[in-house]
Amino acid sequence: MKNCGCKSKPDLTEFISCDTTTFQNGAMLYRQFNCDSSWLTFESKSGLKSVLYSLDKSLIELTERLGYQFVKEYKTTLLFENRQASGGGFPAYFELIDKDDGKVLEEFGTIIYNSDTDFNNYVLYLSSDSLDTLTF
Repeated sequence: MKNCGCKSKPDLTEFISCDTTTFQNGAMLYRQFNCDSSWLTFESKSGLKSVLYSLDKSLIELTERLGYQFVKEYKTTLLFENRQASGGGFPAYFELIDKDDGKVLEEFGTIIYNSDTDFNNYVLYLSSDSLDTLTF
């Protein structure tokens, strides 16, 4: 059963979506919230659940602007943007998550480009701290 509401703050339902995304392998992704926190849950096709991130009461109104935001599904992985701040000036970081168990496989940092078509499934990013190595 999903937890999606807070009686003392009914307006939260206007900007926190509790819709479920079901992936090709049967795994699911969904947000939940109550009056104390919001969280993003990954559920494997076998029913194993893991919380990818959560925000406490003081940040709950930033749920759709902080933390993991789903970007794209690939054959065995999921690409997420991990927003560290809600405003400009801070780069978004990207992470590749295993579609079977929800574990982080790769931390890309800031990516230069990710294809949004099924024909071109690739990500281009700087893979070293010195910003001198480009990975395709």
